[in-house]
Amino acid sequence: MPTTTPDPKQDPKQDPKQDPKLILAAPSTTLARVQDYVQTMVEAWPGRERPTIEPRALTEIIGALGGVRPPRGVVIAAMSPDDASMFAYQLADLAQTSMTPVVLLLHPDDERLPRLAADERLVVEAWDAQPAYLAAVIRTLARREKVIQRLDQDLRLTMASLRGAETEMERMQEELQLAATVQREFIPKHPPHVDGLNLGVVFRPAGYVSGDIFEFTVLDDEHVGFFLGDAVGHGVPAALLTLVIAKSLRKLDRVDGDFTIVPPAEALRRLNMELTDRPGAGHRFATAVYGIINTSTRKVTLAGAGHPAPMVLREGQSVVERIETEGPLLGVFPQAEFNQVSFFLGERDSLLIYSDGFETVYHESGANNAALKLPTQLHLERLAGLAKGSWDPEQVRDAFDLFERELDEQAGSLHQGDDLTAMLIAPCEMAASAAA
Repeated sequence: MPTTTPDPKQDPKQDPKQDPKLILAAPSTTLARVQDYVQTMVEAWPGRERPTIEPRALTEIIGALGGVRPPRGVVIAAMSPDDASMFAYQLADLAQTSMTPVVLLLHPDDERLPRLAADERLVVEAWDAQPAYLAAVIRTLARREKVIQRLDQDLRLTMASLRGAETEMERMQEELQLAATVQREFIPKHPPHVDGLNLGVVFRPAGYVSGDIFEFTVLDDEHVGFFLGDAVGHGVPAALLTLVIAKSLRKLDRVDGDFTIVPPAEALRRLNMELTDRPGAGHRFATAVYGIINTSTRKVTLAGAGHPAPMVLREGQSVVERIETEGPLLGVFPQAEFNQVSFFLGERDSLLIYSDGFETVYHESGANNAALKLPTQLHLERLAGLAKGSWDPEQVRDAFDLFERELDEQAGSLHQGDDLTAMLIAPCEMAASAAA
């Protein structure tokens, strides 16, 4: 029965472009032996479509399958017992990597037939298989190959998108690392050495950059300024706001060539004006505490802007004294006023200022996931421990080392939800300070 191709004009359901493509690949001598069998198989093809056959040399098709754009269609590879076995294994590997269906036809007496038939990467049949059966198998592969082509195209697009996303993530990571480097230039690595004071700090950003910023500033021979700001939120937007805050906080005025100290309440008022006068103001807020301590009299004057109340720990008292200040968030109300409070520190008292975030770090042992997200009051006890022996520089260092180790052990610090900063200001014994 001759092979005929229906006219698409007579049969609208038949589209020649959809006819399966078969690539007959074999060494030249073997190709001549199997062409008639393959033609018989085509004549037994089920359905209305009729496949097209493209003869190719076996080595040529192996090279094409290993290329960037493998040929599309079902590959029918024929091998005689005299053909090298390596071709079969090459076809198996390339069929898997190129996702091309390959049917390997072997001579019925070929000893390799049972072994290769067990290879799931190929369909292996003998030359004397029923043509109608082989036609049905190859037709199924041809239809599956169209689906695989679409899946392969989708996979390539997905992989290209992933590579693009990976490149973008690498670029963003480099930018974040650069932003962290720039921000660290505005944040001291260690508190300054000041005669008569012990200064300590714990600073832990939640990510690459921090929404917290702190400063210790020697204003003159007797006064030291200390500032802790916490931009609402964290990450890059909060970190950018901290840079604006660091630049805008004015601690000294120059009058007739001399410098005068700006009182804390006035410094916060000016800072608030700077933030509210900027374009786009009203979308980013911050809390802050700014204070000044006289190293001779141990008098502390400070003002706050919506920040957690600083703690004063007095020697011999178990109750922590909270220093409440009146003042709104920075960057909200242009005409906001800030008040300031003053108090004295005893020889073995200490002042502790901290940002929010610690309240979700400390939890009771055995707390479940829901409880780990809730604030507790345990952090106040742990923070108060930083004041232990605050008059002795050695004990201060030990207290901070212990605090950071305990911080690492808390379940709430595993995925730190907010930036953490704590500052300690305490008088110290001059003898102990000199010995250190």
